[in-house]
Amino acid sequence: MVSLRYDVPMPENIVVTHDGVALGFWAWVMAHPEIPVILTEGEKKGGCLLTLGFVAIALPGIWNGRVGKEDLEYLHPDLVPMVTERSRSMAQHKRKFVILFDYESKPKTKQQVFAATRRTCQVILQLACQCEVAVLPGPEKGIDDWVVALGKKAEKAVSTMIADALTINEY
Repeated sequence: MVSLRYDVPMPENIVVTHDGVALGFWAWVMAHPEIPVILTEGEKKGGCLLTLGFVAIALPGIWNGRVGKEDLEYLHPDLVPMVTERSRSMAQHKRKFVILFDYESKPKTKQQVFAATRRTCQVILQLACQCEVAVLPGPEKGIDDWVVALGKKAEKAVSTMIADALTINEY
């Protein structure tokens, strides 16, 4: 099993089913709001980050971390369990989310990614959690492609990129 990059040891009772489902993993993540959760687009990218030892949730698209209309938006209901009562009530344990979407070069697409990132970040901040944005340097489109391109340097580079994530105001 992959060793995660956090000071919180994984429980020994995580069972991986024949379908590859890690029973108990997400309950463990929810019980430890000090572990950041990376939101990315697509299951290959989420799987790539999990393989590197990061907790990641793959969104089916950049707009799917939030629901509602621009003037009244909420965190997607499937993500709400990551915002635990402990996270809301203990200032030192507010869950941190890191948004890591694809690198884009087309101006219109970049504008959409920027808007989706900011709006997703806003609904996370409304829940008294932290939100940062990790930015891929390009030219590779996704974190999975970047990891392949970097080869043996990937683990350190990804860790550095996530550690250097920007606040929403810096983004």
